[in-house]
Amino acid sequence: MSLQCDECGIGSLSPAVWEGVFRHGDASIKVTGLECHRCSHCGADPVFTDQIRRNQARIADAKRAHDGLLTGEQVRGVRESLKLSQQLAAQIFGGGANAFSKYERGDVIQSIAMDRLLKVAVRVPGAFEQLCSLAGVPPTI
Repeated sequence: MSLQCDECGIGSLSPAVWEGVFRHGDASIKVTGLECHRCSHCGADPVFTDQIRRNQARIADAKRAHDGLLTGEQVRGVRESLKLSQQLAAQIFGGGANAFSKYERGDVIQSIAMDRLLKVAVRVPGAFEQLCSLAGVPPTI
């Protein structure tokens, strides 16, 4: 199904990608694969809600990569490797009830301290069990 352009009312909209440069601290970060639609007639390039969410996640992950932090997908991978729900991960690691949902979607970038804690939990033998003990939660693995 083809979407008609709201700008000109003549052309049809097709999915397209673009790249942008974003400021992050003192750096400029180039992000590719950002999504939009493009009109075949006037060239308008609207971005729909679902594309905005995915674009925000790509931008957040580019900022994370620049800072040496885990991406949203990597945060999810750590959590799943420890067999934790998002809620249980928040109970063990902190960050608030919805923290892991936000980290994984790219709505919020985890702190450097949280990132280090996640890395230590999977890399240092016994660290995860100790964190569980401190949180009063039985280890899941």
